[in-house]
Amino acid sequence: MVSPSLTRSYDLVIDHAEGSTIFDVEGKRYIDFAASVAVMNIGYNCRKVKEAVCAQMEKMVHCGFSDFYAEQPVKLSENFAR
Repeated sequence: MVSPSLTRSYDLVIDHAEGSTIFDVEGKRYIDFAASVAVMNIGYNCRKVKEAVCAQMEKMVHCGFSDFYAEQPVKLSENFAR
């Protein structure tokens, strides 16, 4: 049984996704116009994001950037300032 707290307003069973397209278990394609949870505006399976995540995980998975100095938040701030 799936938790009753999860909302399921339609019977879409997702198999995988790429870009802004979701594929169900029967191979049908759907365009995700909702930019759902964890997708933001980059789409699904973005190669650049996956490469960046993998590179960061090789260094460390988590660090309290608000508690310690690190290069990553400085680079992010510099990118925002451009």
